[in-house]
Formats: sequence, C-alpha cells, structure tokens
Amino acid sequence: MQSKKISKSKKVGFGSKTINYKDIVIVSILIIVVALTILKFLNS
Repeated sequence: MQSKKISKSKKVGFGSKTINYKDIVIVSILIIVVALTILKFLNS
C-alpha cells in the first residue's frame, strides 16, 4: 500500500494534498544549496 502511494505522489508532485517526507527533504536540501551559493557570492 505505502509503495503505491509513494509512486503516485511522486507522479502528481506538489499537486497532491499529502506531501511525502522525501519531498520535504529534497526541498530543504535545495534551499540549503541556494543559501550556500548566495553566501559564497556575498563573501566574494
């Protein structure tokens, strides 16, 4: 049951009401990477 839900939510993306913890982790990593790049540009 869970594996089917994960595959469905992956296809739908953020359109689905239920957000997987994997999506949250991916988004948080992207935000951290962007923040680090901005800090590098500001320091240089």
